[in-house]
Amino acid sequence: MARSWTSCRRGLDAVLAEEPSRLAAPVGGEDIMRVRNIKPGPEVGRIKQRLTELVMDGVIDLRGSLLAYPSPPGGLIRQA
Repeated sequence: MARSWTSCRRGLDAVLAEEPSRLAAPVGGEDIMRVRNIKPGPEVGRIKQRLTELVMDGVIDLRGSLLAYPSPPGGLIRQA
């Protein structure tokens, strides 16, 4: 049992150490202030925290959202 926990903990630590973290909301405070038209303050932090929680809980599916993003003619990545 201890070995299983150690392995799990190591995996969790690796995910938490990722930069950028796949568990964090992919928007920053500047994005939030621009979209919500608000000034810097505690509300920005609360919104960012809630977005991060939604990502971690799987409510916001980043991968699915990106894959569903409409692609312009020729695709998102142009071949050289």
